[in-house]
Amino acid sequence: LEKLHLTQIHDPAVIQGIEDLLQEILDGVVVSFEEYRAGLLNYTLGEIFFFDIFEVRDEGEGEKLYVKARACSKVDQNNKLIEEHFRSWPIGKGEVGECVRIQRTILQNERTPTTFGKKDAQHNATDDKYFMSRISVPLFVVDKQPNCAYGAVCITSSKTNRFDKHHLMYVENLSYALSALFHSRRLGLDQFAAWQQKSGSS
Repeated sequence: LEKLHLTQIHDPAVIQGIEDLLQEILDGVVVSFEEYRAGLLNYTLGEIFFFDIFEVRDEGEGEKLYVKARACSKVDQNNKLIEEHFRSWPIGKGEVGECVRIQRTILQNERTPTTFGKKDAQHNATDDKYFMSRISVPLFVVDKQPNCAYGAVCITSSKTNRFDKHHLMYVENLSYALSALFHSRRLGLDQFAAWQQKSGSS
């Protein structure tokens, strides 16, 4: 994002450029994860995974977490196409919403049926909402805006007891880089808003 000079942020085209570049980088991250997941997290044949980067947005119903970029298994062990669910999570709801609320990592390897709600018996085995193992890490910049989270990164597995401290370290290190990206985007948008306000009052 440093390729876009903030001195030119008064140009609306630069704002779109920031958004496009951010999305391009995030798409590249998930593509790389999908390509190297076996080496990074030792994913095995037949294991179903989801890797989601969430963004906090308000689309008229309060702030929620929306999927910004994703890599995931395409078929199950029977070669059946997996249905993707693009859910939004209010802050504080679900593990991903809760990690943003408390601004701390949540690691779960043996999620219990009470976590899921009332429809557990009929749940889809390929729906990551019901997966046993997940790491959820919030995206925020502590020394800049400690009370403002930009989103979260969440990695799930269909296997129980899937993740350890080394996997956790990888996801948390990734979260630092992603947080910096979202923070750079915020700086650009804030500067553009300040320029608009200044232009309107002059």
